[in-house]
Amino acid sequence: MAIDLDTPISWQTVEDALYDWVHNVLGINVQWANQAEPQSEYPFVLLSIEGPTEIGTGDEKRISEKLDDVGAGLDLFEYEHRGQREITFEAQINVGPPQNQDPRCHGKALASKLLASLNLQEYWIPLDTAGLSVIAPLPITDASLTVADMFIDRRVFEVRFGLASSVTEDIEIIQKAEVTGTVSGTFDGNPLTVGPIDIDSTV
Repeated sequence: MAIDLDTPISWQTVEDALYDWVHNVLGINVQWANQAEPQSEYPFVLLSIEGPTEIGTGDEKRISEKLDDVGAGLDLFEYEHRGQREITFEAQINVGPPQNQDPRCHGKALASKLLASLNLQEYWIPLDTAGLSVIAPLPITDASLTVADMFIDRRVFEVRFGLASSVTEDIEIIQKAEVTGTVSGTFDGNPLTVGPIDIDSTV
């Protein structure tokens, strides 16, 4: 029996697609939160993912026969446990001086540009290819602050994405069952004897 638990969700693919989306739209420094690396120079975007959480009424379970390269059955079945999941993606845009004095580089302007790009095929198709579907963007919030007498224009927004989680397991079928005894009784008042029986599922 073989169990594949490596990729219920391909996180590397998901994270790469989200990183590339932000970087390609804004063209500024991008980094993931909680990394052992120095903070990027301003302006920069800090990314994080919360989840996944299960959505829907329950996961789907299916069993299907595995086939070889020419489509013939292998007497081997695959059990798949598949369900819909949701993640919350957060982008924190930080703009320091002198860029924060330029309206084109205000944190809110950059956040608006990033969210608007989700309507363009150039940007949503790579996300879709990575298995991500936009559920809903959430409002942009102002988290600006002063650091060592330097004003940082900080805007934060979240996007809810849907994606699928799937794990599979190879299971062997029972190829032959044999009943060695007999079962006796009556049916419609007549004597009935069943057995022995050979059941060959490969025929």
